[in-house]
Amino acid sequence: MVSYEHILFLGISGSICFALPIILYLIFKSYYNIKFFPAVLGAAVFVVFALGLEQLFHALVLGSESGAAFMQNSPYAFAAYAGLAAGVFEETGRFAAFKALKKKYMQPENAISYGIGHAGIEAWLIASLQHILFFFAAMAYNSGSRTEAAISAAQALAATPPIVILLSAVERISAIALHIGLSILVWPAASLTGYMHYYFFAVFLHAAADFIAALFQAGSITSVALIEALLFAISAATLFFALKLLKKLIWDMSAQQDSEALI
Repeated sequence: MVSYEHILFLGISGSICFALPIILYLIFKSYYNIKFFPAVLGAAVFVVFALGLEQLFHALVLGSESGAAFMQNSPYAFAAYAGLAAGVFEETGRFAAFKALKKKYMQPENAISYGIGHAGIEAWLIASLQHILFFFAAMAYNSGSRTEAAISAAQALAATPPIVILLSAVERISAIALHIGLSILVWPAASLTGYMHYYFFAVFLHAAADFIAALFQAGSITSVALIEALLFAISAATLFFALKLLKKLIWDMSAQQDSEALI
């Protein structure tokens, strides 16, 4: 019997992960009038670069016996590799996307839309979909179904404290904040001169966040609460800095347009 606490938290966490990107898009659209297409492009770039090219790279590097031994015997080196790979692939994809958007969607606030699309599809595919599948499998198990999927879900949930399920929603909140912040940082690197260092800064921040997550996957850090606190701190700091940068970019572009109008 799967506890109703597990089922309730699955429903809550899955709903948060699904609804939050939509809610954030509507909020930022009303505040900044962001456009929808950058969000679509952000989702597409995540699929191509993070789920496609990056996973292919991991398969080439870690698919051999030596790669498997590297993962097991060198957790900190593995975490550094995993973090750097994620940072390079996803931030390069972000950079290329902003290069493509530069002419038609030149307003810096559209970086927010891109970040919501990038993080939103990640939240839907990685968290929300998984929680929904587990939710229905657990309900089926409690109703008497003993299919392989129902049994597997029941066993997995029995080994998972209910609070961990809610913490996964916190993780997605942190990830969405991080990706919005990183998108704002990369936008000027791709769209303006003199800002290329922000691309490398974004790679570093992304790598730092994934380094911490990889240490948890490798078993070097076992506290879920500690991991979530560290990721939340990095994400909050990144978003805070990025929003201050965004205000400066909007102010500078507005001042430039006003000066050009006077000429």
